[in-house]
Amino acid sequence: MTEFALPQYVRQTINKLESNGFCTYIVGGCVRDLLLKRKPLDYDIATSALPENIIRYFPSSYPTGLKHGTVTVIVKGHPLEITTFRTDGIYSDGRRPDQVVFASDILEDLKRRDFTINAIAWSEKEGLIDPFCGCDDLSKKIIRCVGEPTERFFEDSLRILRAWRFSATLGFNIEQKTVEAALKLKDRLGAVSAERVHSELCKILLSKHLEILLDLINKGFLIKYGLKNTPNTLISLSKIENDLIIRSVTFAVLLEQNKSIERADTFLSLLRFDKRTVSLTRLVRKIKISFEVPFEIKLGIAKYGLDAVLCAASIFFMETGVNAPQKVRVIANSGECLTLSQLQITGDDLMQKGFPEGREIGILLNKLLLHVLSHPEDNQTEKLTNLAENMKK
Repeated sequence: MTEFALPQYVRQTINKLESNGFCTYIVGGCVRDLLLKRKPLDYDIATSALPENIIRYFPSSYPTGLKHGTVTVIVKGHPLEITTFRTDGIYSDGRRPDQVVFASDILEDLKRRDFTINAIAWSEKEGLIDPFCGCDDLSKKIIRCVGEPTERFFEDSLRILRAWRFSATLGFNIEQKTVEAALKLKDRLGAVSAERVHSELCKILLSKHLEILLDLINKGFLIKYGLKNTPNTLISLSKIENDLIIRSVTFAVLLEQNKSIERADTFLSLLRFDKRTVSLTRLVRKIKISFEVPFEIKLGIAKYGLDAVLCAASIFFMETGVNAPQKVRVIANSGECLTLSQLQITGDDLMQKGFPEGREIGILLNKLLLHVLSHPEDNQTEKLTNLAENMKK
């Protein structure tokens, strides 16, 4: 029988429910991750206990999804989602069931889940409950819907993007019937909110398998956002820093340059990326520096900020193969003064020395920064004060 070493707070929660007569299991992604020898990000619990029972036995609880039988409990500072076994009714909005019916056993509950690898439950008493051969699909590295894929995707169109996301993050292949059903129903993705598309896209962007992103785009799943095709060079995104802002900006700007989209900033805005990420796509257009010249990199960081220069360097890397981001990181981590905040003198210091308050102070500080970029050894308060005196004359 498979054994899992669960965190104490999870085991304590399960024991409390079981000691009161309720069948209880860990389910879904946490079981999948444990079987793959990965540390789960969180633990979900399914139980025969009704929501009112859960609330009664766990005073620190919140009815976060009471309509769907979900209660979040806080155990030793850890949030745990506990959901009553259920079957789902009709999904008229293509996202959530109109109503749920609480079920009497775990098998009924597992039938409603999206993919076989997420439809596995486990308890210490019974071991693995795997009615849809999810363990076999895990060993074969396959993404396959529970039951009929057309029904699963018709119920919740977001599952289409989730299939490709799991393929990208796990490095699994998508079973052919599942692919065919997704293509048949891809128009239903138009009703999925941009926020939910954004969430799935971000996880794919941070994965090691960016070829899955190309497949997702080329199959027309993001056509709502004006994206019909994309250059194969985007596979190289996996070689740049695993940072969401850098990858998102690089991705969008390269799409614009390839004429796959009209404007990078508009594209990211439609997908509900944050304002900072969107603004960086506009800023990188202005950056014209040679990544072969350290002083120009320093000047770029001082003028545009480190994130913007790293994005520009990543785009340069994608276009040329030259590892400009590494050069930027070396300079950024050198300890040298690259920004006004790193100068060993402030506007207040200058005013205390008798320099007049106003716009001139800002101009003077920028001149001092420009000097220090070329002469990092001069970033000392006394030296900078003397330089300022000389600049004043």
